[in-house]
Amino acid sequence: MLLSTLLACALSLPALAQTAGNATATATSLLPVPSYGTRTEDAFATATASALASSLPGYTYNLTQETTSYCATARCTSDAANVTVNFCNPTTMGWNCECNNKAESRLQPLFVPVNTYDCRLRTAACLDQCQNPSASPPVSNAQACRQACNYILGSTCGTANQVLPEYQVDKYDDKPKYYAE
Repeated sequence: MLLSTLLACALSLPALAQTAGNATATATSLLPVPSYGTRTEDAFATATASALASSLPGYTYNLTQETTSYCATARCTSDAANVTVNFCNPTTMGWNCECNNKAESRLQPLFVPVNTYDCRLRTAACLDQCQNPSASPPVSNAQACRQACNYILGSTCGTANQVLPEYQVDKYDDKPKYYAE
């Protein structure tokens, strides 16, 4: 059930975007908004992230566009080859990056934005369950649970130890497996 909830979150990225001042804040509802403590004479002494958000510059972030940009930038293992397949489906988050002339893409799955975002969401979902009184199986030690989520999942994001989801597909309309069976 946790996996289906996570996948529903990952597949509904527009639902996760919220406007914060001029910026687009993504997935801020997954974790509590932190308070920032600074020196008392500073203007932001008792400000929270929500209050600071109005000071952010305008910017946009498009996960599917970031994924295709990474593919184009990585190029191919042979100078005689070009990227011929480069897509990321915004509905399924399925992506692919391929080259012609039997060359491989130099894009490493570990750095594909869809995969790193999945790792962060998976960590957040795990941490949320540590605080869930209805969790099944029940959580007997919330602190140990949080440590386990952060160590086993969160600390691996962006490293060689990260569990890579299977979002890579052959064709644009193919549905990813998401996780190995």
